[in-house]
Amino acid sequence: MRIRDEALVLRRIPFRNTSLVVHFLTRERGFLAALAKGVRKSRRGERAALAGFHTVEVLCQGRASGGLVTLTGVEIHTSRHHIQTDAKGLAAAQLLLEIAYRHCPPGEPQPVFFAELTEGLDLMDAGGDPLTVTVALQGRMLRQLGYGWQLDRCAGCGGEGDFAWFSPKSCRAVCRGCGEPWADRLLPLGEGLKNAMEQLAWPPDFNLLSPADGALLYHLENICLTRHGGEALKSDPSFRRAFVGLNGEEA
Repeated sequence: MRIRDEALVLRRIPFRNTSLVVHFLTRERGFLAALAKGVRKSRRGERAALAGFHTVEVLCQGRASGGLVTLTGVEIHTSRHHIQTDAKGLAAAQLLLEIAYRHCPPGEPQPVFFAELTEGLDLMDAGGDPLTVTVALQGRMLRQLGYGWQLDRCAGCGGEGDFAWFSPKSCRAVCRGCGEPWADRLLPLGEGLKNAMEQLAWPPDFNLLSPADGALLYHLENICLTRHGGEALKSDPSFRRAFVGLNGEEA
């Protein structure tokens, strides 16, 4: 079977001395694993296409449903060189591709998420705020997985108003009265943060979130993704180092 599709490179694994096993997220087929024979020794154009955060067009041979296919051709469809020169953009792109690798179910096409992810990479490559793009895409992925937050009722009393806190444990909003005794265990839920969580607008509104609210939203989304995936994202420490405010310092 001949396969041609647009793709993002999620992971590259050395195979023997000259080859790679490459994991792609493709537009039409979702997750795809391919053996790139001899690519580490020659074929400079293909090595360049498989590096970085470009959208590539791949040509493969084999049965996608049967596991590993053979990569017979790859070329850059949309290049994104600027991301690699910006520390924040680089950290954000690495984290987003890890999320896609960890949370896109094998064998299930994800055309909407693929389109949003590629557009998010385009926005960052053009100078858009990487934190805003990251929290928007993480939130939309959580919504797609059906594993996010509830903001319509208080986790304590069931009330429908005066929300001031968010519980990372229950992933639900908490009203002012119920939350004050447990403030040290809760996250502050300001109006800007609540609006961003409810809307998850795409393309993201770069004026919607303050740096502090963006840091809080990243923190609670990371908690949700960790619970869903069973372990913390490996790219999280690098991402936090790139964005000073995520480590409790002034952004």
